Amino acid sequence: MNRIVLGAPLLVLLLSATGCGDALSSLQVVQRSSRPEYRMLLAPDFGRQGERLLLGVDFDAELAALLGEQSSYPTELAFGPGIQIEYFGPGSDTRLELAIRISPLAATGERQPTMNFSTASGPVTARGRFWVLPFLAE
Repeated sequence: MNRIVLGAPLLVLLLSATGCGDALSSLQVVQRSSRPEYRMLLAPDFGRQGERLLLGVDFDAELAALLGEQSSYPTELAFGPGIQIEYFGPGSDTRLELAIRISPLAATGERQPTMNFSTASGPVTARGRFWVLPFLAE
């Protein structure tokens, strides 16, 4: 799935005009690697295959201050394959809430969920840690 990154239309136009095969995906890697990256904390930070969970999301103090002092909004949220985001919204003034569903077939192990924000000073990324545990038979 290719996404066009706003803010770099001239570069995209030049790459497209020269016939580069997968220029957009290469461009995304370059643009994402130059974004400031912050920590986000998920609670709980684990779930089992087949579960539906409500998670609280907190950001490190620097990102929370940045998001609070200027106009900003989330543009992308991802946990990786096998985890579907069902709800995303405010939990309180300083916390977000997420409802996720973990597929019974989701790969077990560590994930690094990411949340991208568009801010007045440019895009930023928050990255957390989440573990998918095996299904627990009763």
